[in-house]
Amino acid sequence: MNKRYRLLFASLLTAGVLSVVGAQAQAPSDGYRNSLEGVHGTARAQSMSGAVGALGADPTAIWINPAGSALYHRGAISLGLEGGRGNTSIDYRHENGVENTNSSYGLFDLSNISYIGSGIGLSSRPLRINWGFLYNRDYSYKRDYKLAMPLPGSGITDYLAFKANESGVPIGRYMHSDTYDPRLANVNQSVVMGLNAWLIEGGVEGKPDNYYRPNVWAWAGDPERSEQLFLLPDFASLSVKETGGNNSFDLNFGVNYDDRYFFGATLRSTASVYSRHSEYSEDFYYQPKNNRMGITYDNNLHVTGGSVGLNLGALVAIGDYGRIGISYLLPQYATYTETYSASASYYNDLLEDVKNNTVTYSTGGDFTSKYDMWLPGKLTLSAMAFLSRYGMVTYDFTYRNLGSAKYMLPGDNSNAALADVTDLNKQYFGGQYRHSVGLEVRPLDWLTLRTGYSHTSCGIKMADLNPKDTKSRAEYSASGMILDYTLPRNYQTASAGIGFRFGSLALDLAYIYSARNESVYPYPALPSSGLESVTGGSMKDTRNSVAATVTLNF
Repeated sequence: MNKRYRLLFASLLTAGVLSVVGAQAQAPSDGYRNSLEGVHGTARAQSMSGAVGALGADPTAIWINPAGSALYHRGAISLGLEGGRGNTSIDYRHENGVENTNSSYGLFDLSNISYIGSGIGLSSRPLRINWGFLYNRDYSYKRDYKLAMPLPGSGITDYLAFKANESGVPIGRYMHSDTYDPRLANVNQSVVMGLNAWLIEGGVEGKPDNYYRPNVWAWAGDPERSEQLFLLPDFASLSVKETGGNNSFDLNFGVNYDDRYFFGATLRSTASVYSRHSEYSEDFYYQPKNNRMGITYDNNLHVTGGSVGLNLGALVAIGDYGRIGISYLLPQYATYTETYSASASYYNDLLEDVKNNTVTYSTGGDFTSKYDMWLPGKLTLSAMAFLSRYGMVTYDFTYRNLGSAKYMLPGDNSNAALADVTDLNKQYFGGQYRHSVGLEVRPLDWLTLRTGYSHTSCGIKMADLNPKDTKSRAEYSASGMILDYTLPRNYQTASAGIGFRFGSLALDLAYIYSARNESVYPYPALPSSGLESVTGGSMKDTRNSVAATVTLNF
């Protein structure tokens, strides 16, 4: 590499990075992550795979349909715990077969706490009002996964070079000046990272002044007589660790009229914490000269925030046959703060000044981005039919339009600043459906047996983001400097449980198997570049967990 162009990379200022880091921090992937849900809550609800919207008199049933609190005839306190083991398995298909990787992780959560007070002042009349405070662990982000890619066909440097050329990143302004060029304000942050870490190279002879190419090459023969040979990775890998969770805090009121009509409302606030570390690396080897090269791209993301919203519901008893219900969680107003940092490194044993050393560039600290959102609303239709006095069968249908999320900057009343992200979200995502069925059988007064199943669709609308096809055919925007991403396929659960009743005390136990299927990509595709579409891996994230809930009625 010509030394005058090394000066280019060394002289890009931190001020420039500061400007671009905040410019494109938000993406539709933020909204999908902040809206993630799974089967959760009490052991009774989980053993029926969440099909408890018409069941009532259960903290998770109230979380789904707030009218369920009106079915309590006594006060109740409950406490729930959940623990287990998760495993991610990723298959990457390449020309020589399938590469499989597995990662395991432990799970433990305080799943729910609730207090329900029964009968405010009107308990002796046909009208009765109940109230309660509830805590639920709505979703646990914790998981680890690894993607191994022999002969990936293209590399992250191809993506970064194309983005630099597409953006018209200037070169000459940095040669003899340390003045920040404002044209970088609209450049993807990852491109600036690639420039600083020498992942891509500018100032190519015979090319325009804003032309960049991958900086991964070897001499085809004698360096004095031959041209550079540009290489594709022999092997690439992605490693991701996620932690955190979504928690909800509900203030609920339920109205029971004549034990036939039930109405409820919940004021819900949520608190969310999410942390993510990803490491992507590529290795290159030129066998004739025994040359080795490599790059590494790291990201750290930490998100905190919360939301407020209103959940409304109603239930109607159909004689002695069962109940039907409807609930609607209105769109919730949320605010989030993201901090993230990134680093990239490069080595090439052909270059004397980096032969025994790795060139590393980092953002030099955490950068902060704040944004607001309207999270999608959620409609749930529920039904329950009694099986004489021996139990019941239940069904829930849930619908959310993931594409309805809206992104805003704090204080931006016009919503114009992040309108492009909102539009992309509508383009990427659409309706998401969940079907849940449950069965509860009571062979003895003190013993209850349960089982359930649920299936949730992916919610992807854009045809070119088909998650069943691991050849990515559209550029998908991830958060901040993060280039790797996942696309949902479906989410399924199968569960079983048992319940014991001893006077005012109840103990419920559940076993839950869940499988979240996704496609994993190391960086976005660029169909307009003419490069081969990026190949991802098929990931199955399975969790085997047990839950226990103790309830005291008074």
